[in-house]
Amino acid sequence: MDTKQTQIVIDTSNTNQRLDRFLRKFFRSDSSITLWDIYAAIRKGGIKVNGKRAKEEYRIQESDVVVIRKLENKNPKASKDETLSMEDFKKRILYEDNNRLIVDKPYDMVMHTTNPKDIAIQDYLDIYCKKLITPTFTPSFGYRLDKDTTGVLVAAKTMPALQYINKIIRDREISKMYYAIVVGKFPDHMLIDKALEKSFNEKFKRWQTVVNERFGERAVSECWNEKNMTHPILWEISLIKVKIETWKMHQIRAHTASVWYPVLWDIVYGKPVVNRILFKQLDIKRQLLHAYEYKFFDMFGNKTLKIVAPIPKDFQEVMKCKK
Repeated sequence: MDTKQTQIVIDTSNTNQRLDRFLRKFFRSDSSITLWDIYAAIRKGGIKVNGKRAKEEYRIQESDVVVIRKLENKNPKASKDETLSMEDFKKRILYEDNNRLIVDKPYDMVMHTTNPKDIAIQDYLDIYCKKLITPTFTPSFGYRLDKDTTGVLVAAKTMPALQYINKIIRDREISKMYYAIVVGKFPDHMLIDKALEKSFNEKFKRWQTVVNERFGERAVSECWNEKNMTHPILWEISLIKVKIETWKMHQIRAHTASVWYPVLWDIVYGKPVVNRILFKQLDIKRQLLHAYEYKFFDMFGNKTLKIVAPIPKDFQEVMKCKK
């Protein structure tokens, strides 16, 4: 954007959004503006609401006036239109209608990125839904999956659809089922009800989730053993199905590790000796966690949607062993 100043009057379709999220959507079509530029402008007063400075988490309301001064970026983000092949993305579409797009997310792909050299799943969505992008709305995913977690990912193609998916997630009206391969012989059934807390690990300089019954928030994961296996290299492993009733960062990985059944190749919560075997001898390069099934009521089609993502190839390779 080259204008010295842009003024936006918030309408009903954009009300009750966080300021930073609204601005991310507004600047999505301008590849030269990164998320860091937006945050810097908010902190320095280059973006104001109703003539005053506002914080990133401020929720904009109808008739609010957002004024944006010209933003600058010393390292413009190159357009990715020419670098992305859409064929694989199209093959991964599990469901599509006028309001949403549901895809099978591959591993080793982040949700969003500010690095022009990286490719995020949002970049594919931007290009696929380019005609739907407006100055105040960009089709967006309703939730996040970890970089190396595969499976069902729901995107909204309209603002009402995005608001609806956010609502049913917040009200826990969406059923989420995962598959994971874990170390050890897992019990037939286990309900893991342990409070979790997000914590910064100073040693490794990263955020992770730890069990903290005193200060953490309640987290519930219900697990079923689908198959016990004796692997020639890994020994006892199990394919488990997990239904999460809450939605905390790394919930399944932290919960299963807390009861001594860590997910295979989990570099944060797993067993290093098992991870080395997976990487060096089996060429497995990510934690074996897969968002298998999502089910929710679709208010637009007046029906229940049940979306299933097929079991990934790396899961199948590891499971080629004796029972």
